[in-house]
Amino acid sequence: MPYNDSPALTLAVKRGLMDFLSLLKTGVAAAHDFLPADGLSPDYTGEFQVVLERSEEQRYGIVYTPIESYLVVLSIKESGACDGHNREMRRFPRESELYQQQITPGDEILMVSDASTPDTMKAKLMQDRTVHLRVRRPTIKRTELLSVTE
Repeated sequence: MPYNDSPALTLAVKRGLMDFLSLLKTGVAAAHDFLPADGLSPDYTGEFQVVLERSEEQRYGIVYTPIESYLVVLSIKESGACDGHNREMRRFPRESELYQQQITPGDEILMVSDASTPDTMKAKLMQDRTVHLRVRRPTIKRTELLSVTE
């Protein structure tokens, strides 16, 4: 994707960072929530797909903020369906591609089932008991994002 220096993108990124800082200040998330999970390669980038299922009472447990046309994962809550997916992926060898396909803070959700705008993706995550996610792990390292916000 080419570099985009538009005012709208700059504003969206600033809003996302302000949401991120707000989560830290209110205690909803801690700084360690934004670092890669143990054993994940910070150099692993690319897109992957994940299918998540939840029970009627369960949530997906993904804390995110919308930025332009996708959702940026801020943290993963314990006991959510996404945390369950990540635990399953940890059963694979660390060097495997499946192990690297845990959803982690900084990942970008590009689609939720057939929804591709932030509002429709949010609606799917709130309503559907099974979702198909298209996720992109960006080239910027999450630790670099932390150093910008400190």
